[in-house]
Amino acid sequence: MIKARTILLVEDEPSLRDELAELLITLGFRCLATDNGAAAFDVLKCERVDLLLCDVNLAGEDGLNLIRRMHGELGEIFTRIAVIVMTGHTALVESQCDNMDHLISAFLLKPIRLRDLRALLDSLIGEGVRDVA
Repeated sequence: MIKARTILLVEDEPSLRDELAELLITLGFRCLATDNGAAAFDVLKCERVDLLLCDVNLAGEDGLNLIRRMHGELGEIFTRIAVIVMTGHTALVESQCDNMDHLISAFLLKPIRLRDLRALLDSLIGEGVRDVA
C-alpha cells in the first residue's frame, strides 16, 4: 500500500477549503487544511508536508508574502515542499512573482477544475494520485 502523501491547503474561503480538502482526500492524499498563515506555520513545524496548496488572496497576509516568509523562516523544511499557488488573477500574480521562481512550482487558476488539479499533483508529487470519475 502506498503511503498517502500530505498536502497543506491554505484557503480562507470555508466552502472552497472544505471542497478542496475532500477532493484531495478522494485523490488519495492526506490533507491538512488551514485558513491563515499562522496556522500554516504551525503545521509545517510539526508535520511532514509534501506540497503546499496556497491561495494568493488570504485574509490578512497575502499568500505570496506567506510563501516568502515560510522560505525565509523555515529554510530547509520549506525547500523540499512543492508549492502550488491558487488564484483567479494569474497575470496579476505572475507579475508580482519576480524572483519567486525558485519558490513556486505552479499556478492553479480558479475556478479549479479537477483535471487541472490532478495533472499538477501528478506532475509534482507523482505516484499515488487516484483516478476520480
